[in-house]
Amino acid sequence: MRNITPSDCENESKQYGGYYEKNYAYCCDRATLLLSPCVMAGSDGVEHAMKMMNKSYRAALKEEDVTSFRKDMRELKATAESILNSPVEGYDRETYVAGMSLLIDEVTAVESTAEKEGLDAGKIAAQKLGSLMRKYHNKLGVD
Repeated sequence: MRNITPSDCENESKQYGGYYEKNYAYCCDRATLLLSPCVMAGSDGVEHAMKMMNKSYRAALKEEDVTSFRKDMRELKATAESILNSPVEGYDRETYVAGMSLLIDEVTAVESTAEKEGLDAGKIAAQKLGSLMRKYHNKLGVD
């Protein structure tokens, strides 16, 4: 996985006709998250990332506007993507990857719902994420 910096966003924006310019905030959010020392490989890094994901999830459900909601969802997704291939000691690797991959896909669907149908529909869709997270935490035996 390559680390993304704000200057990468600017360079790619020029190369791809403004795509990254339109999505600059997302790109920079990912750059900050990926460069953050708290998202590291290993169990401690994964555990901390999981806490960050939970924080983003809970914040999204409390948001009053769709822009902030989508930002929280992007942060959750970027964190999940950053630890998808991290080693997880003591847990079934296949179940972990399946759960993280499904979570990433579902967050993408929630973002799309919020964009197309608004904040209330996005929040309803996001509530399914809580069930999904609990399901995989139970499968993995996470407290």
